[in-house]
Amino acid sequence: MLDPDEALANLKQALKDFATFCGRRGGASEADTRVKLIDRVLVDVLGWPESNISREDHVNSGFIDYCLAANSTPMLAVEAKREDAAFVLAQKHTDEWYNLDGVLVTSKPIKDAIDQVRAYCDDHDPPIRYAIATNGYTWIVFRAIRDDIGWRKGRARVFPSLEGVAAAFAPFWNLLAYQQVTSGSLTEAFSQSLRASRRLDRVNQRLYNADLPLLRNRLNNPLRPLISLIFEDIADQAQLEVLQSCYVHTGSLKVVANDLDNILTESIPKFLVNEGTRSVGADAAEGGFDRSLAKSIGGGKGKLYLLLGAIGSGKTTFLKRYQRTTGRELLENRTLWFSIDFLKAPPNPAELEHFAWSSIIKELRHKYRDRRLEKLSRLRDIFADNISVLESTVLSGFKAKSPKYDEILKPFLAKWQEDLQDYLPRRLCCKTPQKDKLAKLGSCLASPEYHCLDFCNKACPGC
Repeated sequence: MLDPDEALANLKQALKDFATFCGRRGGASEADTRVKLIDRVLVDVLGWPESNISREDHVNSGFIDYCLAANSTPMLAVEAKREDAAFVLAQKHTDEWYNLDGVLVTSKPIKDAIDQVRAYCDDHDPPIRYAIATNGYTWIVFRAIRDDIGWRKGRARVFPSLEGVAAAFAPFWNLLAYQQVTSGSLTEAFSQSLRASRRLDRVNQRLYNADLPLLRNRLNNPLRPLISLIFEDIADQAQLEVLQSCYVHTGSLKVVANDLDNILTESIPKFLVNEGTRSVGADAAEGGFDRSLAKSIGGGKGKLYLLLGAIGSGKTTFLKRYQRTTGRELLENRTLWFSIDFLKAPPNPAELEHFAWSSIIKELRHKYRDRRLEKLSRLRDIFADNISVLESTVLSGFKAKSPKYDEILKPFLAKWQEDLQDYLPRRLCCKTPQKDKLAKLGSCLASPEYHCLDFCNKACPGC
């Protein structure tokens, strides 16, 4: 990680070297400006790793001089002009924010550079939200893709000269340094309008005569089936195509969704953060929820996922859609999975654990009845430790698995099964005395005889 003091020293040296070069050559071409100044500012001053910088990316409207990526997402498009391109600005003393539809567009070179890089941002797949127009000395930073206002109605953060940056380095560094951008500096600087205090109203608070009864009109009956289909709870509907199509992904919509996340996404409660909880979203390092869940299955240690959201935010729809469409293959082929509806849970907290185990055993015996997970041979394996005790008492003298042996054993097995808090953890993990048999079978998930949910936090032999 680049130290700010070291970065400032690098900036001063880059300016000195570039001034010497321009003095000797009488100026610098666009290529020279990029290599001898802009590259050094990006890498040596702002600390962008070379692996996060791509040059000359092709889009419909041309070639992007620099594309800077953070957290595997293209964040900044940079349009570089030659050193002697006249970026003439009305100098400000304290405030270095300019309206994009104001004085900036009165300078043709600046307007052309801004329009050009903005077109690149829009053409790129995915769209690039932020842009920089620079001639090496002047750096104009703005938000190119917006959903709250037209992009030309936004503002640009302008650094009129690198000499000025060297004299007041902190704002430049805090906005554009790689480690700052990955921490959200651009979002922080350009999203104030999105984070403004919001007035929350109910619809009926804004309606005139809100309590006045509504009279049905002639369109009510024809529209009701459509209203029920589209606006009621789609998670309980039988049509799979509705669940499959309830999410739409395009480049522009992703930008809007990220903006909405800034103001609507529920934050992780502090006590969970203190326990190591972290966000797993579509752009998370592990590849989002799908990949994270897939990696956790069969990993030897389970994970807990907490889905946050207010009433009506779509939590149930998300879960139903994952279970029935996007995650169906993973769940059916690699897991035994159960759904517990805690809306039906008893009010007494002391009864919650029994309620959970009872819900699981009902689903186990209904959903997975074809797998015969509770046949006698399996119950013997599950309760092998208990049976070994009986073999020195009531089963003494009887040959194992003989008819008389099984006749005496069955009432005990039925009684042990009634204790769900003991029986189900045994049934749902592979921690049984016959691990040598499991090892011979190989992967327990591939075997029709054994299935493991990693409840015991230990991977099966061969898995």
